[in-house]
Amino acid sequence: QLSATGSNLLWYTVPTNGTGSSTAPTPSTITVGTTHYYVSQTLSNCESPRTNITVTITATPSEPSATTTYTYCQNDVAAQLSATGSNLLWYTVPTNGTGSSIAPIPSTVTAGTTHYYVSQTVLSCESSRTDITVTVNATPTAPTATTSYTYCQGAIATQLTASGTSLLWYTLPTGGSGSSTDPTPSTITAGTTHYYVSQTVSSCESPRTDIAVNITATPSEPSATTAYTYCQNDVAAQLSATGSNLLWYTVPTNGTGSSTDPTPSTITAGTTHYYVSQTVSSCESQRTDITVTIIATPIEPAATTAYTYCQNDVAAQLSATGSDL
Repeated sequence: QLSATGSNLLWYTVPTNGTGSSTAPTPSTITVGTTHYYVSQTLSNCESPRTNITVTITATPSEPSATTTYTYCQNDVAAQLSATGSNLLWYTVPTNGTGSSIAPIPSTVTAGTTHYYVSQTVLSCESSRTDITVTVNATPTAPTATTSYTYCQGAIATQLTASGTSLLWYTLPTGGSGSSTDPTPSTITAGTTHYYVSQTVSSCESPRTDIAVNITATPSEPSATTAYTYCQNDVAAQLSATGSNLLWYTVPTNGTGSSTDPTPSTITAGTTHYYVSQTVSSCESQRTDITVTIIATPIEPAATTAYTYCQNDVAAQLSATGSDL
């Protein structure tokens, strides 16, 4: 409400004439522009000239321009907010409150949505506030997976798998470039290799699940006497070897092993191969080749099979044709 110092004040909307009001007016600020108000005082029934009071309504400036939506993943490094305008003031509430001239840096520690507000001031008039929404998406959980595999050296490994969305596979626990292709572990070299997998939800990547693949070294072949020779129809001894969890085979690869030490047959002449492996930590070794040779029974030596002498004759030494008689 306008005010003036004087006696018996009268308020007018025109500089001369018109009808005065004893009630001080309250200017309207709805419309931009300049309005004149006039006020006089009256002493001893005489009215003074009128004082001109000019009320200027300055247009509310437009809101400052700004990017109004930001999205971050939890714990990302956020950039300081910015807007284009004059004498910017930043608020945490849409109305009232106390503005700061320092643009805030959003916190990404907690998932959720936060609103920031910014106004500009032109010719001492503050604009409405631009609403800037900052959404922090929660870090997704690491994907679920079998976290330990054990293979024997040289075994055929299966492709790794995990349950999650938009999986990325890494060879490092942090950093590096992820691949969307599920890896198949190599079993060529004994040792432990770690694979890491993350999932991405709402453009936010989770921590990585550590999958350890253990390759157990192929044990050495069992030690054994690797060559036996028998005469046909000899009594052969049961074969033996030194090792753990021995398995005996009749073929060098594949086939089904037996835990019973075999006893070679000597019925038929020829060479037979027996193969034996050992198993250590569930991994089977290469097979030791044991050769059993059966030598055919030689034919009887040729000889004159009947001699006749008179008593007291001089007998000749017997003879036969053959080897090692």
